[in-house]
This record gives sequence, C-alpha cells and structure tokens, in this order.
Amino acid sequence: MRLALDPTQEDCVATHQICQILSTRSASPCADTLATVLQRINENKGKERLHATAGVDGSVYKKHPHFAKCLHKTVRRLVLDCDVRFLRSKDGSGKGAAMVTAVAYRLADQHCACQKTLEPLKLSREQLLEVKRRMKMLPTYVCATPDGTEKGDFLALDLGGTNFRVLLVRVQNGKSGGVEMHNKIYAIPQEVMHGTGDQLFDHIVQCIADFLEYMGMKGVSLPLGFTFSFPCQQNSLDESILLKWTKDFKASG
Repeated sequence: MRLALDPTQEDCVATHQICQILSTRSASPCADTLATVLQRINENKGKERLHATAGVDGSVYKKHPHFAKCLHKTVRRLVLDCDVRFLRSKDGSGKGAAMVTAVAYRLADQHCACQKTLEPLKLSREQLLEVKRRMKMLPTYVCATPDGTEKGDFLALDLGGTNFRVLLVRVQNGKSGGVEMHNKIYAIPQEVMHGTGDQLFDHIVQCIADFLEYMGMKGVSLPLGFTFSFPCQQNSLDESILLKWTKDFKASG
C-alpha cells in the first residue's frame, strides 16, 4: 500500500524508536500480570523453585519481531525463582488457548517420561522371535477389548478338568451397569473323559441344554464363549485344532 509519503532518514529512525517503545510498554504489563500469577502459584505450592509452562496466543506475540523476546525477558527478570517455558498456541483460537496449550505441553512431557521409562523394555523383532523360540506358547487372537458399551446375555463354557462349568453372564451398561452371573457345575464321568470325542461333546451339549432349562431359557439362542483349557493350534478367532489332551482326558476321534 502506498501512502504518498516521502519520509526522511530521521523520520524512519524516529518511527522505529516509537515502535520499539510501544512494543516494550505493551509487553511489560503482560509480563507483570504473568509474573504475579507465577509468584502466587509458587507461594501456594511452597516450592523453592517453580517449573511452569505458559501458553500464549495473539497476533502481536506471533508476528511482532521483538514482543515475544521482551515478554520472556521481563517475566524471567521479575520472577527469579521460577523457570518458565513459553509455548505458542497453534490452534487458531484465542479463547482459552493458553490453558489448552499449557495442558497439552504437560501431557506431552508426561508421555515423554513414560516413553523414557519404557525404552529399556522394548524388544526388537529378533529378540521377540528368540523369546518365542524359548517359551512354550501358542499364538491366540484378541481383536479388541471391552469399551463399556457391551450389554446383553451371554453363555460362557469352561472345560479344563474333571468338572464342566456353564455360566449365564448378563452385562448391563449405563449408570447402573454391572455384570450378573449365574452358573452351574457338571461332573464329567471318567468314561466320557476316556471315550470318544463325540461322547464328550454330546455330554457338553446335554449340560448346556440342562442349564438353559434350569434358567428358564430353553430354546433361547445366545452368543457363546468357550474356555477350552487344552493346547490348541488356533487358526482364527473361531477355529482351532486340538494338539493333545492333558489333565487325564483321553477322548479319541
């Protein structure tokens, strides 16, 4: 933009000095206010030295070539017992920018501290393969963990010894959410444990049918989870192959 002015060298120097004076004077009240807040925080916390992060925003702070430097220098001169870090907001919003930025900086520091703590525990791919080679483990599949929105009735089966347990699990969400469980334990005769696979799973089906009738839910179709406590090669979430029987089970077929 042309202003149709023809300033002299002296005019330019004077204008420059006036701008410096104004920027310094505008930075000083901001620094005074921030220094007072920091002093009060330090007094309340009772620390010998306060470490603080100040989130800042505003066009003058962002664009003026000397305002930020003047603000930082004045604050640190006024609050000698405080280490202040200034973090500029980048969200484009002047409303609450300082608070949001300061909290974000604190969370970032916490994340860095956690990463530093966990760093010695990280394993390379080669180390993980070595762990897998040494440990007697079979891969399994967990696609997700509960997020609190689950609800409804579910059947759960637990086969892992001489007893077989059938459970009805009722999951509720909301303010009064909780988990309600009903279960019944069934013995597994030795002749079934040492019989055929068909005999074993026929017995399991009979136990489930008896439990549903006991709960007054005969004929109801429910999602089912099966804890099958024997070594299996799991090919997917709903498919696995028994490798061998343990716990005195010897069902054939």
